[in-house]
Amino acid sequence: MSLAHALREACAPAHAELELLPFFTALHRGELPLRAYREYLVAVQTIVGALEHELTCVAHTRLTGLWSSDERKEGLLKQDLRALEEQESTGTTPVHARLPALELVSEIRRDAFRSPVSLAGYLYVFRGSSMGAAQLLRSVAGQFGFAEQGVAYLNALADEASSWKQWKQALDRIPPGSAEFQIVLEAGVTCFAGLVAVVAALPTNDRPWAPPRAIDLNPNAGFHSVATEPLELEAALRAGERSLTEFPYLELRYGGRGRRFTASDSAWLVSICDLEPDVVEKQILWLAGVLAARGMPRLLLEEHLHWLYEESCAVRPERSSQYALLLQAAGRLKEARLRAIAENRFAELVREYESRVPAEWLERLRGMGRLLVGAMADERAGIRGSADRLADWVCDRDLFPEMLVQAATRTLADAAKG
Repeated sequence: MSLAHALREACAPAHAELELLPFFTALHRGELPLRAYREYLVAVQTIVGALEHELTCVAHTRLTGLWSSDERKEGLLKQDLRALEEQESTGTTPVHARLPALELVSEIRRDAFRSPVSLAGYLYVFRGSSMGAAQLLRSVAGQFGFAEQGVAYLNALADEASSWKQWKQALDRIPPGSAEFQIVLEAGVTCFAGLVAVVAALPTNDRPWAPPRAIDLNPNAGFHSVATEPLELEAALRAGERSLTEFPYLELRYGGRGRRFTASDSAWLVSICDLEPDVVEKQILWLAGVLAARGMPRLLLEEHLHWLYEESCAVRPERSSQYALLLQAAGRLKEARLRAIAENRFAELVREYESRVPAEWLERLRGMGRLLVGAMADERAGIRGSADRLADWVCDRDLFPEMLVQAATRTLADAAKG
């Protein structure tokens, strides 16, 4: 069985489920509000932008003929969104709809890191959507009266339908039974499942959105309180994005789960800023210890608290005194870190690690030197096993070349001496 045929069969259940979701039902009936179409474009731009970025960063012979930079569509999606903004205000993107898209982005990034050929599976889904683009275009244009503005992305997709057969032939160069065949197959299934979650979260009417709960941000987080004020929640998510950008480790190791907990923890941290200062500090230090024991050095939370403070103050400056409790807790974490390893020595150890690692890997594992030294600082401060939990991943020879494993091992050994 060819890869394209195997993908079609494996993805068929999710594909059928996707087409029957209320969003598409409302669209084809002419009952979808404009803001819902906008949320769809925002979600697709988020995912397509990440996929295209990964495709430009990797080189793999199996991807030859499947994608080229002149096929980028993120710009078309941005163009459509600008056109909608000029037409009328459609409000802000609800968190409920955004998070599934961001979670799929996490899976794309982690899969690309582990095996670049997996991107062919994601491409199969988005390239294959060209086959239904013409019908979608007719529904959107008919309901909202669009001719060209607002449908640039759908127009481009519809134009690619004629070359779908040729594209599948290029994909089928990956031989059946190979490890790459299975990797691409699993990526396609992951992509379709992610899209089902994204579209299921999109609005289908103009009713106001209910404030999210922790379980909406992260099904594994339970029902504890989180920030529900829209501006605060947006700020919390932006702070989370900064953490994920500055420390790719979170996504590369934990994937969507790491992103979900970053979102729910951020929203929870903002929500506790109205408590007594000693209670806030105690709660944050407790969280830092729990995370460190699970492979996330306390340095991660220390840095995140600064970004959370900045983003929160930017949208609610009148609450800066409450948000300042986040900085106080970050200060306590820094004090504990520097008691374990002095500041000058900490910086020296990071520089030594970075001198042993090629520039390409320094970018892919941005911040890893600080995390390694931070993990050992946690260990020296009494959080047993924190360094080992990080080493379990960064010293995995199935993931990293020997040179990187040795650099991490030596840094941990040197940091253990203080």
